[in-house]
Amino acid sequence: MDAAMKFKNEEERLEKLYSYNILDTVDDAQFDEITKLAARLCDAEISLVTLVDKDRQWFKSHHGIDLQETPREHSFCAHTILQEDFFEIEDARKDSRFSGNPLVTGKPHIVHYAGHPLISEDGYPLGALCVIHHQPQRLNDLQRHSLEVLTKQVMARLELKKKIIEVEKAAKKIQNQSLFMEEVQSQAIENAKMVGLGKMAGGVAHEINNPLGVISLANGRIQAELDKPEIDKSVISNSTEKIAATIQRISKIVRGLKSISRNANKDPKQKAKLNDIIEDALTTCSEHMKSNSIDVVVEGDLDQSMLCRSGEISQVILNLLSNASDAVKDLEEKWVRIEISNATDLLIISVIDSGKGIPEEIANKIMDPFYTTKPVGLGTGLGLSISRSIIEDHDGRLLIDRQHPNTKFDLVFNQIT
Repeated sequence: MDAAMKFKNEEERLEKLYSYNILDTVDDAQFDEITKLAARLCDAEISLVTLVDKDRQWFKSHHGIDLQETPREHSFCAHTILQEDFFEIEDARKDSRFSGNPLVTGKPHIVHYAGHPLISEDGYPLGALCVIHHQPQRLNDLQRHSLEVLTKQVMARLELKKKIIEVEKAAKKIQNQSLFMEEVQSQAIENAKMVGLGKMAGGVAHEINNPLGVISLANGRIQAELDKPEIDKSVISNSTEKIAATIQRISKIVRGLKSISRNANKDPKQKAKLNDIIEDALTTCSEHMKSNSIDVVVEGDLDQSMLCRSGEISQVILNLLSNASDAVKDLEEKWVRIEISNATDLLIISVIDSGKGIPEEIANKIMDPFYTTKPVGLGTGLGLSISRSIIEDHDGRLLIDRQHPNTKFDLVFNQIT
């Protein structure tokens, strides 16, 4: 018995074979139908789709035999992959290359063998489609042609399955990249949010310290009144009312900070009042505005609601207020105005400041990621870019009103609830 020689570029051939990810996969009806048809057309007892591995031949489909694989050294198909096309042995018992082969002398008792190589698109033989008889045989021209056509069908299915796997891998890679980009964007949003909150942190501390002082003072008055022989209930009532009002004020500040600082990008959108959204932003920055002598005015119908992630909308408004504060703090006239307006089915939240608008060359680039007009270390250039992404995720638009005499940004939403 003579084992077949190795293919001239055997390492490359094996690498190509493995790229199909077909070895040791489960039975497949598509391939089984081909081997059944090949056996019928050639009047054969056995038909196989074989793939020649490093040390074995593995059967992707096996009709008429229960074996799943055999050693490569006993393989007829290992000879077939060395041929350019058809390979046939009329009587293996009389062929010196195969007469001592265990597959001839024992089960499955191969006598006649005919195979056609499975050749990849770039010319590498992967295995063969073959038929086997238990008696001497010679295929006629029609049977040879049929085997060739069926071999092409096997190869077409292998190529298709390979492409499907490649597409699935590419889709998974894109999905992973998308998830990575979502994480990057989420982190960028958090970083930009922290920059805004950090800028206002001193003001927030002062905003909370002031009411704590009011509570402490009111508590002192209550204690002093309780030490008197005759207690004036009106003093205690007055002080407790101040404490209650101040606690409510602190609660609003804490609620605003909690709403803006948390990561809400995966939260479902819910109905929220504009009054609460804007108040969350203002309580975070009002003390900062006061310390810079910036007047803040809110105008419009705050009772209407919108479907949104309220923390994200508050964050965008805070970012616009922060930018407005930086822009006007050194001006003679310092004010910021929030306007709520409606046009047809649109809800518009405008943030306007006393600045005289944005130069055209800056306005064209100001929404681009990492573009900033601020000195190094005072801004990432992500605020407006991220704000625009958030608003677009709410089916809205973040626009610069270039016709307004002052600096004006509009948050335009299509949905009013």
